[in-house]
Amino acid sequence: MSAPAFTREFIVEKIRSLPAEIYRGWCRFFFETDATDQLRVFRLTLGLVLFAAYAIRAIDTEFYYGSNGVIDLDKMLETFPMKYRWSFLIWFPGKTSLVIQTVVFLGSLLTLAFGFFPRLSALIAYALHISFMHRNMSIVYGLDMIAVFFLFYLIFAKTDERPKDRESWSFLLTSVALRMIQIQVCIIYAYSGWEKIKGPSWWKGEAIWTVFANSQIVRWQMDWVSHF
Repeated sequence: MSAPAFTREFIVEKIRSLPAEIYRGWCRFFFETDATDQLRVFRLTLGLVLFAAYAIRAIDTEFYYGSNGVIDLDKMLETFPMKYRWSFLIWFPGKTSLVIQTVVFLGSLLTLAFGFFPRLSALIAYALHISFMHRNMSIVYGLDMIAVFFLFYLIFAKTDERPKDRESWSFLLTSVALRMIQIQVCIIYAYSGWEKIKGPSWWKGEAIWTVFANSQIVRWQMDWVSHF
């Protein structure tokens, strides 16, 4: 097969067709990926990780989220900027309400992980996860923030079965959910890497040691790494 002749007409035609090719590539990337299997694994992993994290907190749920816990409800509303933030635990602050919400939340994470009504489970987990976050912002860290994005994307992904029609909304939204999760991970690592590059504590090793020396995080004695 002979190579195409790079004539003026050929180059002009290629330039004219470039926007259409870019658009087709964009559509293939976002809307035409069979993402069911990948998202099933991701759904299982995320659900179990969040279940483990919140099951540990549930041991002291009254301390973390109760009306008279580590942060009194009235003081929290005065201390933290609560504009655009909401929580069921602010509207229904009783102990019974806290227990019910904890049980429902842990149950939704398990049903999400194992694929029982995954989109509905993701929606319930998403709402309750935000509710718990906004009740006590002092214990929120990276896992909590990142889980918000991932639970939101899983609301739209159909992972209990493979969509039969590649033109259906289920297939399209599942494809978009996978791509958005991938992009989100890239953004997270990019910002994290940039902060480490410009942070003197990372170059000196102090950032790692700060974690190893924190008895609230590390369960074992890590003094042996201090000389590094």
